[in-house]
Amino acid sequence: MKSLPRDLQPALVRLSATARVILLTGARQAGKSTLLREALGPRFSYRLMDDPAEAEIFRADPSGFLAALGRRAVLDEAHAVPELFLAVKNAVDRDASLRYALSGSANPALMEGARELLPGRSRLLELRPFSVRELAGSPGRGLFDLLVASRLGARPAELAARVHPAPPSVLDRMLVWGGFPEPALSGGIARAAWYAGYVRLYLERDVRGLRAVPDLGVFRRFMRLVAARTAQTLNLSDISRELGISSMTARRYLDHLELTYQIVSLPPYFRNVGKRIVKSPKVHWADPGVANHLTATQDLRLLERLERIGPVFESWGVAEAVKALGHRHPELSAQLHHFRTGSGDEVDLVLECGEKLLPIEFKATRTPTPRMAAGLRRFLDLFPGQAPAGLLVHRGDRVVPLARDILAVPATVYA
Repeated sequence: MKSLPRDLQPALVRLSATARVILLTGARQAGKSTLLREALGPRFSYRLMDDPAEAEIFRADPSGFLAALGRRAVLDEAHAVPELFLAVKNAVDRDASLRYALSGSANPALMEGARELLPGRSRLLELRPFSVRELAGSPGRGLFDLLVASRLGARPAELAARVHPAPPSVLDRMLVWGGFPEPALSGGIARAAWYAGYVRLYLERDVRGLRAVPDLGVFRRFMRLVAARTAQTLNLSDISRELGISSMTARRYLDHLELTYQIVSLPPYFRNVGKRIVKSPKVHWADPGVANHLTATQDLRLLERLERIGPVFESWGVAEAVKALGHRHPELSAQLHHFRTGSGDEVDLVLECGEKLLPIEFKATRTPTPRMAAGLRRFLDLFPGQAPAGLLVHRGDRVVPLARDILAVPATVYA
């Protein structure tokens, strides 16, 4: 399978020269091992720590194992050997010139190790599946990325005119099959089989053994119910009743999905507005391919016929924003929110960058109209000093001004 350049690679290369420890985490099979090998290459020695032979050698002599690797080393699948984190911590405390890059799928063992290492010793990077622009190999950057780079100081219309759109066919493919490297770069029946195997592997490796999850079958049904409700504020009481589990258990299940990068939980934006704002988080399944597999909707026409395309498109748009921030701007302390008032006015995504705000609405239509921007209008009126403009992202092919301060842009320009 061919590999494609990743947007996170420049940050990884840059940090490898200065950070004593890099912790690269993300969803299982998002491409972490490939990225480490291609970004750090021959400059770093490489060990795969979920290889039982490597783990046995390490446990026999942790200090000797690390010393034999030289001054720069990649320790892939580090979560397979939790004792490794303490050994690395001790090594870099003794010699600050050592450089280690540790990777692994997010799980409790990895997070516990990260807490031991992170204070003053390491930098955390998160790799998500392909963005639409990475998958397409499109030149340049999308509008969201350019706006972030300007710290929301540029005019959206001026930046949109400079964007080279991603191919619409790649967007449609991603809305069905998602961005995980293997299915995204393969075709036919192999993609459907990959997702079945992925969910099975996720349950076996990232869920089995958790004390909070005694029944994998119930957890898989929980995954399906959450995927079916993507782009919603979840009512966990309803889900827990349907599954016969407590609300507290449902909350733990949801937290584990977020910890392992399966979902994105958007907190509400309610600063300076008070009790009129809905203050529940909005949950998005992070990858359309996994969500569509869980809901048996891996077909674009089926998504449209069942009216699933709207929430899937919105969740895709949120995930693209998360990827842009994490891959291209990992040093930036920007925040993502959703917004909804008690009277029903809502905005799907709010980017908070310093004192400035950018509200974004996602509509799966190909023909945007001013009426579709009612939530944006309300938000801009509530925050006139902080939010000078809003975006409505759609599936058409034209940039359309909907108002003086609201711009409708194609998804292939936005991402």
